[in-house]
Amino acid sequence: MYFFIISNKEGNKQWVESEENRPQIARTAKNSKKQIFCIFFAADGIVTSKVIPEDTNVNNRFYSNTVLSKVFNNFMKKKNRHTVKDVLLYYDNARSHKADIVTNYLKKKCIKLMPHLPYSPDLTPCDFYLFPKIKNELAGRHFEQVENLAKAIKTITDNICMDEYNRCFKNLQTWLKTCIEFNEEFFERMY
Repeated sequence: MYFFIISNKEGNKQWVESEENRPQIARTAKNSKKQIFCIFFAADGIVTSKVIPEDTNVNNRFYSNTVLSKVFNNFMKKKNRHTVKDVLLYYDNARSHKADIVTNYLKKKCIKLMPHLPYSPDLTPCDFYLFPKIKNELAGRHFEQVENLAKAIKTITDNICMDEYNRCFKNLQTWLKTCIEFNEEFFERMY
């Protein structure tokens, strides 16, 4: 997440006459200050949100020992469970998600991993729902400190009603079925 988001693609759309030049669009610079946030959510809301400390190498070991352990501890508290056995986890095919240390960790905890269609990054709920929503809310705002950015993101995610999270996962089911029906063909912008 950038500390300053100028705008989003949707906000940049506008009609112009055929003889008019297209307007200049400001973009977030590649060297803008960034911060990694790991956000996990379920059909009933946020499970955990973790700000990754600056200069942290998010490798396979860090991901399994730090991120996933926090996710599942929070999940058990939220659901009043003593185990994460038979939890179904769905995320994209990022290298850290597929690493042996991570898959072994998930197997040891008896967590089921729902397969993700290859070449379909747009079929992860964070990519098609949560991150665009957060970016849209943050557009045009500037944050000097990561704590302020984290608070703003928490406020946004806390204000999303459970019905919206639930609808997100229902849409995911529909889109996955559509992809399977069409032999896993790529569909751009199904949402």
